[in-house]
Amino acid sequence: MDRYCVGFIAVASQKTALYAGNKDIDEYFKNIDPDKLDAMDFIVYCRSVLGYQANGIYRFLRYMKSSPLSNSALQALASIYAGHFAIFAEASGDGGIQRTVTGFNPASLTSSMIKTTPLKQGGAIPGKWYDDKEMFMDPTRRVISIPVSKAVYETFRDDLEELKNNRSTLLTGANSSGNMLYGWYMLDKSASKYNCVTASITASSKIIEKLERQDPKPEGLDELKNVTDKLDYCANTLTRGGAGTLTWVLLGMQAGSFLVEDRKLLDGILYEALNRRSKVWSPKL
Repeated sequence: MDRYCVGFIAVASQKTALYAGNKDIDEYFKNIDPDKLDAMDFIVYCRSVLGYQANGIYRFLRYMKSSPLSNSALQALASIYAGHFAIFAEASGDGGIQRTVTGFNPASLTSSMIKTTPLKQGGAIPGKWYDDKEMFMDPTRRVISIPVSKAVYETFRDDLEELKNNRSTLLTGANSSGNMLYGWYMLDKSASKYNCVTASITASSKIIEKLERQDPKPEGLDELKNVTDKLDYCANTLTRGGAGTLTWVLLGMQAGSFLVEDRKLLDGILYEALNRRSKVWSPKL
C-alpha cells in the first residue's frame, strides 16, 4: 500500500560562527572571476581558512555523487555556508520512494557568496527555485513529515514541480517566478522578497489555501496547515525582529516545537533568538 506525505527539510550551516565571517568570503572573491570558480579550491579554502567542520566537506562529496558538479557543487557550497530549507512531497511503497524536493535560493549562487555583506545589510538579489533532492543525503538534516491523502500529495507534487522548473506564479500572481527576490533580512512578501525558509512556508500556505476550497477537505490537510501556520508564525516573528530564520527554525524542528499544540517550546526559542538581537519581545503564552 502506498503512503503519502508532505513536509519540510532543513540542513544546518557548517561554518564555525566565531571563526568565519563575511569579510573572509569577500576576500576570497576579490580577485576571482565568479564564472571561473574552482569549486574544489573554494571548498579547501572553506575548510582550511574559514574553519568549516569536516561534516560540511562530507556533505559536499555526497552531493557530488548524486548530481552534475555544476549544479550540486554550488548548491552544496551555499548550504554549507548558510544552511538551507526546502519543501517536499513524497510517495513510498513497493515501488520505492518518489520524492519531489524544492527550495528557494539566489538565481546566481556564486553571486550570493560574493555579496554576503550587502545581503546581511538587507539587500536583495534575484532568486529562483531549485531541485533540492540531495538535501536528503545530508547528515545534518532535520525533517517534518506529515501523512496526507493521495490528493494532497499529488497537488503538492505538481505545484512543487512547477516551482522547481520556475514556471509557477504561485507566489508572484500574474508575474513570473523569476521576479522573486532573495534576501537574508528585511524580508517582505508584498515585494516578493524571501529567503529559503519564508519562500517554502509561503508556498505551502498557498497550496493549502487551494486545497481548502475542495469539499470535503482532503485527509491530512488540517495537520499540515497547523504545522505550516506554526512555521509561518515563527519565521514572521524572527524576520520582524531582525533575526535570522534558518538556525532557529532548524532548532524548533529538532525540538518538535512545530508538532505540539502548546507553543511554549516555540516561544522559548523565539525569545532566545530575539534577545540575542537586543530586541524587546514577549511571547504570547
